[in-house]
Amino acid sequence: AASDVYKRQDLSLWKEEMMGNLRELQLSDCSNCHQLPYLPNVTKITLFKMHQITDISPTLLPNVTSMWVQDCAVIRRIQRFPKIKSVTIGFCVRFEGFDGYNQSNNDAINQRIILNSLKLHFLPMLDDIPSLPEAYELSIFDCPEIKSFDGFDRSSFKRKVWISGLNAGNCDMKGLGNICELVLNDVSDLIDGKGIHDIDHLMIYHPKNLLNFSNFHGINQSILLLDVSSLKSFDGLQSIPRLA
Repeated sequence: AASDVYKRQDLSLWKEEMMGNLRELQLSDCSNCHQLPYLPNVTKITLFKMHQITDISPTLLPNVTSMWVQDCAVIRRIQRFPKIKSVTIGFCVRFEGFDGYNQSNNDAINQRIILNSLKLHFLPMLDDIPSLPEAYELSIFDCPEIKSFDGFDRSSFKRKVWISGLNAGNCDMKGLGNICELVLNDVSDLIDGKGIHDIDHLMIYHPKNLLNFSNFHGINQSILLLDVSSLKSFDGLQSIPRLA
């Protein structure tokens, strides 16, 4: 079968003229592929169970705007892509973070990259929040090694953020601000919300060990609590922060 042939091939040996018109590439379980070929016209790439790929280079994929990487066991970091708009990374057990997004103040403004969507799901080694690219919509699900959101609130625009499966007791929440919509789902040991600030809309689902709301600051428009049965104590409306 053709799929078996592709699994045996090293795709880096493919010639550019073979794929000159290729715009979208999906690769799954290609066990002999250690490196991607040069694909100047590909704008969308999906990698699934590519366990020999250690690096995804913007030099080989200069025009990619959408990237989905899932269950790729040895990828540790992903470099800065000049035209990227949507990134999803999931179930990559060694993935640690991104390179090239933590730019200095001397960089030209037109070199900044702002994603429409950044999704980081089930990444047990990810802890590199400060160098994440900016994104209008950011979801972080089950990334237990995140220790800080330092610098997160220095974004030039307000964004939507979903966080799930985080132990807030092991994470410094200071800096988690400047957000138009913050959804916290299944977040444990979020004792009092200290450090969370300047949020337009806050939604909390399935909280664990949330004692009160007295230290939530700058919730501007709305607060929604769902499934609060696990709250240890709740002092009534006096513990809800005043809306700005």
